[in-house]
Amino acid sequence: MNSSLKESTKYLVYPPLREIRDNKALIKAALEGTIDLIASDHYSCSYKDHKIKYYNNEINEAKGIPGIQLRPSLIYKILVKENDLPVEDFVRLMSYSPSRIFSLYDRGYIREGGAGDIVIWSEEKFKVSQSELSEAADYTPYEGMELIGRPQYVIG
Repeated sequence: MNSSLKESTKYLVYPPLREIRDNKALIKAALEGTIDLIASDHYSCSYKDHKIKYYNNEINEAKGIPGIQLRPSLIYKILVKENDLPVEDFVRLMSYSPSRIFSLYDRGYIREGGAGDIVIWSEEKFKVSQSELSEAADYTPYEGMELIGRPQYVIG
């Protein structure tokens, strides 16, 4: 396997990555309220031990990319900071709606007797570095990307 093909295995995801126009359509749908929640094709595997080992093995190959830790920051930057999505809608997409859809009725919002966590959000800018992530993967497709905002504290 040549080196560019090896590198491309890091980005093997299902559904596959799309065109910029598709990304813009998803952003528009989120802004218009058409999208109910934001999920992830997270797969925190080792590039060296899994992605390369099982390349061209459709049954065992890894079909996702690492990123669950960065998902809130990515969505916050793209939707809230760059496209003016109200913070309340960000919380709905990332917390309330997923809790409701998966019947976790005591999560996703704050109420007496509920089990919801409180997140103190920092709007600091930071540059993504694999060495600072706590995911099990040995790479991040977001290396070097500058993001805005991340959970500073979680109370719950």
